[in-house]
Amino acid sequence: MKAINLGTADMLDISVDFSKSVNQHILITGISGSGKSCAGQKLIRNIANAGGTVIVPDMHRLFSSENILPSILED
Repeated sequence: MKAINLGTADMLDISVDFSKSVNQHILITGISGSGKSCAGQKLIRNIANAGGTVIVPDMHRLFSSENILPSILED
């Protein structure tokens, strides 16, 4: 799988290449309103588009297709 784009920070592209990683696990943390859900939705979409597999324990259906933010789907 190719490197996955995580976004940008300070005008730099941020990506992760799981083939060079010790493991393929990701934990997204932050305070309420910091963008965790949006970042997670974008990351899930980018991994799936690259042919990867994503498992998300989602008890509140936040990552179901009807709850994905429109801007993420169009991105």
